[in-house]
Amino acid sequence: MKFLKMLAALLSIKEVAQKENKVELSNEQSTKLTELLGDEQAQLLIEQANAELAKVKSVKEELSEVKSKLEQSSEDIKAKEDKLGALTTKVDQLLEENKDLKAKVEKLSGEPEDVVKEVVKQVKEIGVAEKVFEQGGQLFGLQGKFWEASSPWNAKALAGAKGSTTDFKSSVVIQRMNDEFLDYVRTYPEKIESLFNSYFNLPEHWPRVTGVMDRLMSATISVANVTQPRKARWAPKGDIVFKAEEMFVRPTQIDLQFNYWEMQKIETNWLNGFNKVGNQAYKMPFIVFLLGEFLKKARQEDADVLIRGVWVPTPEEREKDKPGHYLHRNDGLLKLIFDARLANKYRPFNLGRWTFANALDYVDSFIKQLPENVRSTEQLQMLMSPSKILDYKRRVEQVYGGNTDYKGYPETPKDYPNIKFVPLQWLEGSDVITVTTMDNIKVFEYKPEEKSLFTIEKFLRDIYAFADYRIGIGINHIGLATVPGDKLALAKQMIWTNNTPLFNSDFFATCYDNKTGILEVRHNRVKPDIDFTTDIVEITGNVGDILVIRGDISFASEVKVKRGAKLDLTKDFNLKTGGDLTLIKKADGTYKEVSRTTSPALEPTYKSFDTLSLDYKADEYVYKGENGTLEAITGGEEGNRLRIQAAEGKTLTIDTVNGNIKVDSQVVLDAPSKFLDLVFVNNVWVEINKG
Repeated sequence: MKFLKMLAALLSIKEVAQKENKVELSNEQSTKLTELLGDEQAQLLIEQANAELAKVKSVKEELSEVKSKLEQSSEDIKAKEDKLGALTTKVDQLLEENKDLKAKVEKLSGEPEDVVKEVVKQVKEIGVAEKVFEQGGQLFGLQGKFWEASSPWNAKALAGAKGSTTDFKSSVVIQRMNDEFLDYVRTYPEKIESLFNSYFNLPEHWPRVTGVMDRLMSATISVANVTQPRKARWAPKGDIVFKAEEMFVRPTQIDLQFNYWEMQKIETNWLNGFNKVGNQAYKMPFIVFLLGEFLKKARQEDADVLIRGVWVPTPEEREKDKPGHYLHRNDGLLKLIFDARLANKYRPFNLGRWTFANALDYVDSFIKQLPENVRSTEQLQMLMSPSKILDYKRRVEQVYGGNTDYKGYPETPKDYPNIKFVPLQWLEGSDVITVTTMDNIKVFEYKPEEKSLFTIEKFLRDIYAFADYRIGIGINHIGLATVPGDKLALAKQMIWTNNTPLFNSDFFATCYDNKTGILEVRHNRVKPDIDFTTDIVEITGNVGDILVIRGDISFASEVKVKRGAKLDLTKDFNLKTGGDLTLIKKADGTYKEVSRTTSPALEPTYKSFDTLSLDYKADEYVYKGENGTLEAITGGEEGNRLRIQAAEGKTLTIDTVNGNIKVDSQVVLDAPSKFLDLVFVNNVWVEINKG
């Protein structure tokens, strides 16, 4: 009912009055609507709202008819229940037959041919194989080139081999893998897609749109969202403006390299799993196991780039042995939001810094700043890092009481069942919170099946696997730029965030040398490519007010950012020192120096945390949050060690926590020189040293 919501937002009311399935406005409301939109657009909006109400009436009539039919068919329920009971009995019989089958399989080698055929039949029907056998030249008698007993890996499985001896340097072996890949893809395209998705851990409710070759266009409206075909832009009279949103897919290539020994290790792992007694190994031929190994890393990178990616075009002449970073394949969700913020398409909320103590109030304040009709009626998703969601959960338990098991995530914020928490692991280390409608973020692909069409080649002792496909992400509706003081500003957007950096400070995008002296930037933290040789005299690209350029001591020769008319520097900056040059953008588009360093930034040997619950993933942690007492340490295995310190100006108190932390006496870490060492013993972190 978007047009009814639009009317309500424009008239500043909760609901629009209705009579006989039509909008009923008072004279005062009609006058106000005309003043806002003009006669023509006001009338058009009312007509659209009436059309929505007419559809509701039609749906109600259809539901009434369906209800009548259901009542008539109730007499069939008893018959269906009887049929279900018969099927249950049949399943029990099959389970008993399955037990008998296991005993028969162990005697296969000495049985007559007709018995073997019967077992093959039952293997196909029931799906249990206690022993690898061959029938008609095929493993388990199953069809497909990938099950032929003559292939090197299947022959070893049939012989009960535990280790690989396949010559992966052989052209015949490489061709065999290619043939089996192609045969499996053609035979089971749906299983290929399922396998591909199994390593793709983005939220399942995000819609997937296929068949997008290059880009897709949508549109936004100032107080609601619509679809506008044919035109890229249309601006009628009044305040309603439609503007196209472009969402891109871009080519992606998988280039995998395995040496001879790595391929043998993969085959050995498959053989060991294939020959385990009691498994169902026949469901996974070697070529599928291999495909899974190929896809694991690539699919994890796909998900990462769709969240944190920043598209940087790779020069065509780029040498093949210097591949571009995978995060530069396409713009991800954070980059889309970053660009929308720069374009004033949406207004972020200023909520301050997130702490464990204010987690409950922070989320509640965020939600209360959403437009009233949105926060109370729309189905929304709230994207956050998993640790922030756990902070919220534990804070709710502290304030309102409840179980403190530290496991799992809450489904929704308290009192807002229409808002769903969505944990995104790629947001860890940041305070970013994003809210939008459930279907507003979409994943785009061209041909889902093309990403599995690997080609395998060999060169010297290495195996190469290649695949090409297209993938991208888009926000269907973002928002419109507004003028200061616009009372409907927050209603003219479909995405809301807090006002915090979207990218971590250690993320730098690559810049390539175009030999013009003009540095083209697509992110506010950039690092010139290792092959950069041209001095920089000008910077282009809209990345906000602050720009950091990081040098590299590996440059073949000095490369300088030159002081000049468009770069207001204290002096030239030599990128070969490896330091950082921080600039601010002036009103005329030129840049002015803020600060510089003359040596590479040192990578910290520790992880930092700012909540009162530490998730153990490293040996050293430094606390950077508000002063408080440590409440829990999650994770850890027997014998793991942990050192905790506090950053300058921060204080962390550590007391014994029953069943989780044991210290000899209270420890107060109020200076960087102080530390506490712990070891994980019997599921408890126990003090072993402090200083």
